[in-house]
Amino acid sequence: MARRTNTRHVQKFDSLDALIQQSKTNVAHAASERGLDPVAAAEHCHLLTNDLSWRGREWANLDAFWASLSEPWADGLEIFERLRSRVDLPTQTARRRRRRWNEDGGDEVCPDRLNLGSPYWSGMKRVERHANPIIHLLTDVSTSAGVSHENMLWRGVAAFVIADRLEDAGFSVQLSGFNNVTNGYSDGAAAMQVFTIKEAHQPLNVGTLLNSISAWFYRTVVFSSFFKEGLPQPDYGLGTPRPLKDEDIADLDGDLVIDGAFSEDDAIRVIEETLERFL
Repeated sequence: MARRTNTRHVQKFDSLDALIQQSKTNVAHAASERGLDPVAAAEHCHLLTNDLSWRGREWANLDAFWASLSEPWADGLEIFERLRSRVDLPTQTARRRRRRWNEDGGDEVCPDRLNLGSPYWSGMKRVERHANPIIHLLTDVSTSAGVSHENMLWRGVAAFVIADRLEDAGFSVQLSGFNNVTNGYSDGAAAMQVFTIKEAHQPLNVGTLLNSISAWFYRTVVFSSFFKEGLPQPDYGLGTPRPLKDEDIADLDGDLVIDGAFSEDDAIRVIEETLERFL
């Protein structure tokens, strides 16, 4: 068993592209350092082992995996739309123009939504707006191995619904994810990876961004980030999720953390309780 230390390795990524690029870099380093072919290097970095029951998705090859990271995820979008339709809370006063989606026409077409069969024309519409601010919303993706890919998803989708509703009400939302574990490395050091899903000024493109809170993204891309050159050898199990401590919260630098939702009912409760604080 790895010994416990006071050391903690924190990696921060300012975009999903940066996190994915680190994953590719780690695989390339493993291939070079160990003399492995790309698939074997990906497997070494916990990136590509097809286990549908655990990850919730499988790929024909490594190229298909990399391509899927920028493609709309229909299953996730369906769950997002279902949760969103169950939440109906009033918005604040003060008005601003916000983007809306419909099937009949608008200013521009979103290819992600067109491919998924969702309303794909966007236009601007006046909606209610709270007076001010930017909110930094974080979702915990840290998950024990025994949690199913279905149950793992709810926290992240709840965060997306909250972000969507807050932006409907006029807030600007920065959305991030994080993994926080003890014993992430063979020397007993803890680990945290924090990644920006979208900046406050960016649109919430749900179709592709939802990938980032899925079990299959966590159990591939996030796992592979442990294998960064210069860090200790990762522990075989890549650590155990731990409750947030003061130093963790300081590293996250956010306003609100979404966690503790491992079922649809839990997700609805978290969404409604969170929105009631702002709307």
